[in-house]
Amino acid sequence: MSSLALFVLLAACQDYELVGTADPPATGQTPEETLSPVLRVEPLHIDFGSLERGESSSAVVTVANDGPGDLWLEAIEIDDAEGPFSIGEIPSEQLGPNTSTLITVSYLPTSDSAALGSLWVHASDQPSSEVVLEGDVLRPLLVMEPLNHDFGSLSTGEADLVDIAVRNEGAGTLRIDDLTYSASSPSEMWVVDAGGLEAGAILAPGDATAVQIVYAPQDDVADEGTLRLLSNDPVLPDLTATQVGTGEAVTAYDVEIALTADDSWEGWLDGVALSSSGGASWTSSDTFSIVLDSGDHVLAVHAWDVAQVIAGLIGAVWVDGSAYRVTGDGSWLLTASSPASNWNELGFSSAGWMPPSICSDPSPWGTSYTGDLLAEGASWVWWTSDCRALGEAWFRLEFSLP
Repeated sequence: MSSLALFVLLAACQDYELVGTADPPATGQTPEETLSPVLRVEPLHIDFGSLERGESSSAVVTVANDGPGDLWLEAIEIDDAEGPFSIGEIPSEQLGPNTSTLITVSYLPTSDSAALGSLWVHASDQPSSEVVLEGDVLRPLLVMEPLNHDFGSLSTGEADLVDIAVRNEGAGTLRIDDLTYSASSPSEMWVVDAGGLEAGAILAPGDATAVQIVYAPQDDVADEGTLRLLSNDPVLPDLTATQVGTGEAVTAYDVEIALTADDSWEGWLDGVALSSSGGASWTSSDTFSIVLDSGDHVLAVHAWDVAQVIAGLIGAVWVDGSAYRVTGDGSWLLTASSPASNWNELGFSSAGWMPPSICSDPSPWGTSYTGDLLAEGASWVWWTSDCRALGEAWFRLEFSLP
């Protein structure tokens, strides 16, 4: 072999050895490490929002292997297995290169408090990964108004009602577990309408109803009742409303009324007619015997002149045999203008009415016809003192018996 050929052969062998013994790529990894798995979990935070009790919601967590080597899942767990968060079945324990699996996470509120938890993903030779979980619950809010009601004093035989408003002012469904009513005297104070709030009744957010309670005292003993509602309101699950009242024994009075007018009249006691139109002639008085209870009363009389000579009204009211009110004593009121239709009833406002004038000369009527009334101190009255302004007049006597 020539010297030139030998030189070429040696040169070729040196190039191969350089290539074959070159350093590995400057990646910082050995050939085995370049085949390692890479764990990726997303999302790392899930907010389920607010749910009703008993309602559930689910979300999906992706567990991926972004590396070229196989990934082994050692455990996927919730930090509190008894809490409101749970996970579904794990599809696979091994993830090949560049593959992923899906994990279903669910939230089911188990209390009326906000929840916070964690989902942990543990894989071999990988740092554990945490997914923060949170959720809240829609809470009902039971409102009852009024919580205290005083019926005041009612006469025995009277009755009064109160509506206890019941509302759900919360964001969650309100469930009524029980409604009860207790009273010191159940025959005098009781629930007449429960407003549909039987056990198991539901009030959606914003819904309202009312419980109606009646009070009808039978004696003069103070009474008290309590409405109680049990519900799923997390703050006030046991709410009560109280009602009180006192009865007043009614006293009965023997009342006698005597009336006459020149020339005709009609009258009412507490809005109930005493006579038909065209009462007795002025030459004799009509007398009525009535039993009245304690309280407010009104005697109303419409009188008008027929003969067109003279006009007037005279009358008296006796209570338990004693003269109580008489015309001319300043307690009667009069108007000469036709009043509203309810002028003869309790509650009518007689503002603007005036006391009638005492007739200055009663002699035209004589004294024998109305002597009993004159003897009691009653006077003929009209809207003029001479009682010769003919026409008609309306009278009201308001009085109260203790």
